[in-house]
Amino acid sequence: MKGECPNPRPDCKYAELGGCFSDTHHLFYPRRDYRKPTEKDFRELPENKEQLCRDEHDERHATELPPEKPSSAVMLGAIATYSASQRRAS
Repeated sequence: MKGECPNPRPDCKYAELGGCFSDTHHLFYPRRDYRKPTEKDFRELPENKEQLCRDEHDERHATELPPEKPSSAVMLGAIATYSASQRRAS
């Protein structure tokens, strides 16, 4: 999701290209490693995403290694916990 940059900076490379913006950074990446339905659902959990300045997003992917992929059991547990919390909130 594209949005307003949470911390626009004058040195942002996107500022000169029409304005700094934010988009969704998935904490578990790369996307190609999360293809099965359960893996996709896990990756899309709100707790596994954040809005990030696009320039910072680029920098993070260029300088950091992706996190180790969690086991299926961990992913299923996180999905179940989130689903239960949503049912309680309704």
